[in-house]
Amino acid sequence: MRKVLTAALVALSLSACQTMKSETFHYTSTNVPGNFWTHDRTPTSFPITLSGKLYLPEGEGPFPVVVWGPPTTRNSDALAQWRRDLRNNLISEGIGIFFNDSYTGRGLHGKVTAKYLNSASRYVDGVRILNALAKYPKIDPKRIGISGASYGANIAMRLQWEGYMNQIQPDGFRYAAHVSIYPPCNAIIKNYKSTGAPMLILIGEKDYNDANRCKSRVAELREAGAQVDLVIYPNAYHCFIASFPPRMVNTPVYRDCGTKVLDKAVGYSVRINAKSGYPSCIRPQGMCGGNSSVTSDALKRTVTFFAKHLQK
Repeated sequence: MRKVLTAALVALSLSACQTMKSETFHYTSTNVPGNFWTHDRTPTSFPITLSGKLYLPEGEGPFPVVVWGPPTTRNSDALAQWRRDLRNNLISEGIGIFFNDSYTGRGLHGKVTAKYLNSASRYVDGVRILNALAKYPKIDPKRIGISGASYGANIAMRLQWEGYMNQIQPDGFRYAAHVSIYPPCNAIIKNYKSTGAPMLILIGEKDYNDANRCKSRVAELREAGAQVDLVIYPNAYHCFIASFPPRMVNTPVYRDCGTKVLDKAVGYSVRINAKSGYPSCIRPQGMCGGNSSVTSDALKRTVTFFAKHLQK
């Protein structure tokens, strides 16, 4: 019988993990041309060494591990408690975790790094991380999952698309499970095919990304044969796992920009159904903030999901 997450277990886990050791794990990636670039807007094709913190359970392994994608900005203190709780509870289930940093190795620092790193580079990072971890002796290459919130959620969803993964590495590794936390869900994928890995999507009813779009996307993915679960939390806003209460935040909101189509054959995305011309459809503010009861449930669901799909 699998362990049941209880307050006592969490408390014990927190205590035990105060002295938990981590190691800096390096991997090689690159920059990919796109709409946004690094601070000098100069594309590079040469390899870039990136890194992150890897936590593994005690022992020799090989262990399952979860990759946590980078947040929209490098300044992610508001998610620090979530990351600690997720790490501690995964470790208590015998699952490791890798916290990726796509910024430092690229020379990106400060609070507003999102506009200096495009989506395409982040997706490639996710693939390169998978390959590097899969070759590490203490990690089981067939039991690597991925999760993230907001921008990281988008990465977790994209890497479940076999069309994309097959373009990047036709005969390479695939993630075994995906948890996407408040993603935008604004992309329709033509001729979609899943990698076969299960996915869980968690989003708030009041998310400025529009939870109804996630309903539509999930229906489309299921129709194409994907195994996807969707949970919509009532009265929850974007960034519901953050440590601050809901408030208006100065961030671009694309809710009124409609959906876009991803076409592998064309190689780029086309926006459709916009209520107003792009980029005038972008709004500068949206409600964002934590919800303790939702955070607790999301943590339990996330850990339970990975324990189910990554454990032998």
